[in-house]
Amino acid sequence: MSGRSASVPEESEIANPSPLAADPALYWHSRTSRIVPEGLNIAITHSTHEAPTQEAALPSALAGINSNVLDDSVLKKLVDPDVYYALAQCRATGVPMDREFANALAKSIREWAQSKGCIGYSHWFSPMRGAIHGEKLETFVGVDFATDRLIIDLSGSQLFQTETDGSSFPNGGLRQTHQAAAYIGWDTGSPPFVYRQTLYIPSAFVTWNGEALDQKTPLLRADMAVNELSVQLLSLLGDNVTREVVCNVGWEQEFFLIDREKYLARPDLVAAGRTLLGAAPLRGQEMDSNYFSKLSPRVHRYIAEARDKMWELGISIHCTHNEVAPAQHEISPIFGLANLVADTNVLAMDVLRDLAFDHDLVVLFHEKPFAGINGTGKHNNWGLNTDSGVNLFVRGETEEEDRRFIAFVAALLRGVNKHGDLLRCGVSTTGNDHRLGAQEAPPPAIITLHLGEQLEAHVKTAWPTYSRPSRTTTPGNRRHTRTRPSSPACSRRAMWSTGWRFWWMPARGRCRPIRKSCTIINRSPRREPQLGSRKRWK
Repeated sequence: MSGRSASVPEESEIANPSPLAADPALYWHSRTSRIVPEGLNIAITHSTHEAPTQEAALPSALAGINSNVLDDSVLKKLVDPDVYYALAQCRATGVPMDREFANALAKSIREWAQSKGCIGYSHWFSPMRGAIHGEKLETFVGVDFATDRLIIDLSGSQLFQTETDGSSFPNGGLRQTHQAAAYIGWDTGSPPFVYRQTLYIPSAFVTWNGEALDQKTPLLRADMAVNELSVQLLSLLGDNVTREVVCNVGWEQEFFLIDREKYLARPDLVAAGRTLLGAAPLRGQEMDSNYFSKLSPRVHRYIAEARDKMWELGISIHCTHNEVAPAQHEISPIFGLANLVADTNVLAMDVLRDLAFDHDLVVLFHEKPFAGINGTGKHNNWGLNTDSGVNLFVRGETEEEDRRFIAFVAALLRGVNKHGDLLRCGVSTTGNDHRLGAQEAPPPAIITLHLGEQLEAHVKTAWPTYSRPSRTTTPGNRRHTRTRPSSPACSRRAMWSTGWRFWWMPARGRCRPIRKSCTIINRSPRREPQLGSRKRWK
C-alpha cells in the first residue's frame, strides 16, 4: 500500500469499490493507510519522486566554521597523496619528512595562508609563565642569493622548526650564555590556523639538548607514556587489536568581565590582575542569583562574537553561561585530543582578550581577582579512548569489557594514590593556592577521587579477591611465612577504601595499622615498605 498514489486508484479497487467510491468526500492517505475526512490538513506522500527539499541558508556564524583552521580535511585537498602520506608517517614515527615532500607541504600551506590574507607566519608556543603564549613573527619573504632579489617562499625546514633564545624564559635555573639556544618545533598533531592575518603553527619549545621550556612538551611526553602503557595493559587483558590509546580533555574556562573605564581606574587591577585593597562588594553571591541567569545584552554580544571567531578557528565552543560570582562567565567546548585542546584553550583566552578591547571591556583570568567572592577556575574533564573509539572509563556490557574497565579504574586509583605529590606540584601555584572562595572546590592541597556510590559498589563487587602466594623461609632466615588473610575486613579493597594502610601480622593474628597516614599531602618521600616486610614507617 505504500507504493499507492493518492490520486490514481489501483485496478483492484475499481473492481471492488471501497468507501472512497461510496463517499467522494473521503480520500486515501497513503502514509497512514487510513480513511480521513477531506477537510483535515494531512500531507499526502507521493512515491513517484522525492519530496522537494528546501536548503535553508546557514547563518554567517555557522557558515564560517573551520574557515581559518588547516585541519586534515582541508590539507588532503591541498597536497598530493604522497605528501600527505609522508606527513602521516612523520606523525606516527617521528621520522622527519624527506626534503622534497616537506617543501611541497610548506608551499601548499603558504598558498592557503596567503589566500586568507597572511603575509607571514609564527611558531606559536606556551612557555611556562602562565596562559600567555609566545610567538616569533616571521614573513614569507626570502632572498634568492643568485640574484639578490626578494622572493616569496616558505621552506619545509622553516615550517617544521625555528631557533630562538631560550635563556630569558623560565627554565628552572640559571643557564650559561653558550647554552642559551632553544628550538621551536611544529606539533604536527595540532593543525595550523590563521589569526590576525598571520599563519600560526602550534609548536613545542625545548632547549638545545631537549629539555622542556614549555607546557606542551611534558604533555606530549605524558601522552606517549600513557599510550604505551595502556596498550600494554590492554594486551595483557587479551586485546591485541588496539594500537593506540589517546587522552581526551574537555576544558571549561571561567573569566570575569569588567568595564574598561573602571579597570583603568584601579592600579592594582592593571598591575597585578586582581584587587589588593578596597571595600567589599555591595552585592556578592549569597543568593547565587547570577548562576546560570540570563546574560546581559552587552555580555551576550561580546560572547557571541567571541564564539563565532572561535568557531572559525576550529574551537568547538558548545556551552556559555553565567557563573556564580557577579560578572563571572564560562565557556566550554566539546572534548578533544589533549595536545590539541591545550592549544585551543590558550587560543580561546587570547581571542577573549583581544575582542574585549573592541567592546570596551577587560577580561580577567586571574585565579582570585576579587576578595570575598569566587575566583576564576579552569576545569579539565579527562578520559582515555582507544583508536577504535572505546571509552576505557565506561562500564562494559560484557564480562570482558567490564574487566577492562575495572583494570583501568584500578590503575587510575593506584596512580593518584602513589603519585599524588606530582599532581599536587602540577597545580601548586601562588594564584591557585589562594583561589578558594564561597562555592568553590576544596583547596588545591586536597586531592580527592570519588567513584560515586553505585560505581564504587560495582567495582567492589566485580573486583576479584586478591591472594598472594605464601613465602617459604630457608634455614637461618628470620622472616616468618606470611600469607594474606581471606577475611573480607582485610581484603585488598578494604585496605584501599580507608585512610590507613594495613598489613597482616600473623604472629599477633590481627591487622595492625601503619603509623603513617596514607593521605596524599602527608606522604613520606621514602620508599614504601613491601608486603611481608618488618620495616615500618618512622
